[in-house]
Amino acid sequence: MLSSIKGLFCLLVSGLLVYAAVQYGRPWFRYYLFKSDVSDMVRFPVQDADALKADIMEKAKDVHVPLSPENLSVSGSKWRFRAVASWSDGADFFGHYRREFNFTFDENAEAP
Repeated sequence: MLSSIKGLFCLLVSGLLVYAAVQYGRPWFRYYLFKSDVSDMVRFPVQDADALKADIMEKAKDVHVPLSPENLSVSGSKWRFRAVASWSDGADFFGHYRREFNFTFDENAEAP
């Protein structure tokens, strides 16, 4: 009986740790995915800065990054672009604890 209670307790603790890791890792995964996509978009632009900003905002919406247009700056012309963004995203643990993460990046690239 005691070993089954220990096993159940270990299973419960393991489940909570996996849940916390998934909740904690989700904002970071979105950050790295979005940053990688924006880096490619800046490096190989197909349009001007305004169109690039619209494409970046669309990508943010696709990967569920809570980025507002005021927190995104895109500048440059023809072969050299720069994108600067910042936003906050969070992890929620069972509705009792919320951890906020602040993300920023500055991608500056010259097209080949």
